[in-house]
Amino acid sequence: EKDSQLKILQQAMQGMQQQLIQAKMECKQFENELKAVKQSQLEEKKAEKSCEGSEDKEEGTTSEEKQSSSKETSVSTVSSTGLTLTEKETKLIGLVSCFLHVHPNGASVDYIWSYLSQLNVSTRTSELEELLLRLPMLFKLNMSGVGAGIEKKWQFVAYSNTAFIPFSFNS
Repeated sequence: EKDSQLKILQQAMQGMQQQLIQAKMECKQFENELKAVKQSQLEEKKAEKSCEGSEDKEEGTTSEEKQSSSKETSVSTVSSTGLTLTEKETKLIGLVSCFLHVHPNGASVDYIWSYLSQLNVSTRTSELEELLLRLPMLFKLNMSGVGAGIEKKWQFVAYSNTAFIPFSFNS
């Protein structure tokens, strides 16, 4: 049974790795396109400055403002959800996603933490729960029971919420 779970988990990780590689390639493509657009804007500004002559100082301040606003849009383009994650958080997301993918009925935070500790990943249950709460497009909290017998289980819902995804992997 453990071998079959391990194989399923490995297959899920390989699928996620493929998606990550594809997303990274698309991100680099967008970065290259952004650099090309910035370069063409700089060339246009240089041409405008050489034509106008006396308005160089005014154009200089507006071009600086345009450059700073283009930097802001590049950040929002890279992070379309507005979510910033550390490297540790991204690793946790990958591991927890794979774990919950092979547990379709969900798992408690303690169970997830136990799995992570077996993999020598140091984290606290509170830190883990905060991360899961920040990502409702990936993880769903199901509560059942009454009073002291309330049971909280987390489920991986990324594949079932495809309409909720704020970005597209298609070029």
